[in-house]
Amino acid sequence: MPLFRRSDGPPAGPAPAAAPTPEVASAVLPSPTLGHPGADAFRGEVHGGELETALRRYVRLPSGELREFYLRSAAVDEAWPTWADDITDRYPDVSAAWCLRGWQRVTWAWQQGAAAGDEAGAAEALVSGLGQAEDELSRAATLDPSDPTPWSCLVTSGRGLGLAPDELWRRYHEATSRAPDLLAVHRQLLQALCKKSGGSHDEMFAFAHQVSDESPPGSPRHSLLVDAHLECWLDLGVPPAEYFPGGAEAQILEAANRSIYQPGFADTPQFPYAAAARNSFAVGLALCGRQREAWEQAHLINGRLADWPWSYLGDPAERFASLYAAGPG
Repeated sequence: MPLFRRSDGPPAGPAPAAAPTPEVASAVLPSPTLGHPGADAFRGEVHGGELETALRRYVRLPSGELREFYLRSAAVDEAWPTWADDITDRYPDVSAAWCLRGWQRVTWAWQQGAAAGDEAGAAEALVSGLGQAEDELSRAATLDPSDPTPWSCLVTSGRGLGLAPDELWRRYHEATSRAPDLLAVHRQLLQALCKKSGGSHDEMFAFAHQVSDESPPGSPRHSLLVDAHLECWLDLGVPPAEYFPGGAEAQILEAANRSIYQPGFADTPQFPYAAAARNSFAVGLALCGRQREAWEQAHLINGRLADWPWSYLGDPAERFASLYAAGPG
């Protein structure tokens, strides 16, 4: 029997705890795992050097959504970690090992670029790191052709390298043909289509509407319409009261009705992107001036605070605490 054999595996963990009091909410900090117990355990194993345990956990996850979520939330380190070298030295024929190393390389390259003292140095650090990540992620995709996660990560690295839209679309389709419910890869392609990335508002909204139209009721992917409106609003540089009332508010409410307000919206550990969608809708609804609806989502978010898109409004912890403390209105 192979050392790392994919199976249905055990449940990802218990349901989220009860919603916080305002006092507890004021101390909530954003987490890359959104407080997901299984992802927390996986991240701890990776960073603690329990590499075989982590790889066994990863390959036994029952869905592409969980694999994408676990991996993207685990491989985040401010410095190049020893585990990233150790994992491929010890398991050179395991796809997940190269995927973890490649995604760590992506996050590290962006951090190195941001830390560079000048624009030329930042570009050099980013391109160099992402180029290595491309090789590592491509190797992961070759070793396990069924896993969507390397392709999801390759959309992010390709976006950073400024690859042609056709190539980014190809990688996106490679990922979603293996698992259509990958919220992160949808978000990454939307970012590539943004005006700030060389795309346009029309391209971005066309993609967000297409994804929403093709997604089932209760899907977190309807939240892409919130993301698109956030990008458009920031690009226009106008106050929220000038942008969101009217058409934007109507579209955000329609997306919420298709997603978080559906009986089939599954906010359980098996569907970790539910919490990510709630974070997007909480921000979008707050910007629309719909305090009650935004507070309700903050209440259901509990401690599962995401850094993005709250960071568009300022410090995520402060903005979340302020919204929650204001009550339902």
